[in-house]
Amino acid sequence: MLNVAQEIRTDVLHVPEGESDEKQFCKQAYVAGASAGKYLSFSSYQYWDQTKIIQSLEKIILVNDMENLEWPHLEVFKAACRLDTALSNDEHLKDHASEWIRIFKSLKNYIFISLCDRDFSDTAIEILETFTWKFREVRDQCLDESLEIMIKTLQLLYQPDIEGECKDNIQRYLRSLYFGEDDCQK
Repeated sequence: MLNVAQEIRTDVLHVPEGESDEKQFCKQAYVAGASAGKYLSFSSYQYWDQTKIIQSLEKIILVNDMENLEWPHLEVFKAACRLDTALSNDEHLKDHASEWIRIFKSLKNYIFISLCDRDFSDTAIEILETFTWKFREVRDQCLDESLEIMIKTLQLLYQPDIEGECKDNIQRYLRSLYFGEDDCQK
């Protein structure tokens, strides 16, 4: 998933917002060569095992000894971290809460450093929201675990060379985390 073209990855990771959107297919020219042509692509969100996706992503990041996350990693991570609030009682996720905490501990530095990049800041916050706010079974432990790196990230974020948009994003996130607002985004 990380190595496919951006358009394909975005289509496959897309989570339909309504029933009409769910039945919608996107035409894209994906394949060149003897079988060249336009193919229908559709989201695979209904087949995801979110825990397995973030486990695989963690393995790739750690095996490659990455310094920071690139856009494909963040895009896949964000897709795997989407929680349907209507299904907040999803027993499968609750059963894997300890694994999500372990993965957060392993990847938190990567998530937090992504907050300092204007292009990645919003996506990193959406990932953080899952671990520190939306997924109630992991929220408290992930918040406790992130205190030290959060302070270091804030010190880094408020350096003069960091984009103002990143500062605004983290302020919005912290405000909504503190006040419990339903929407941390713009």
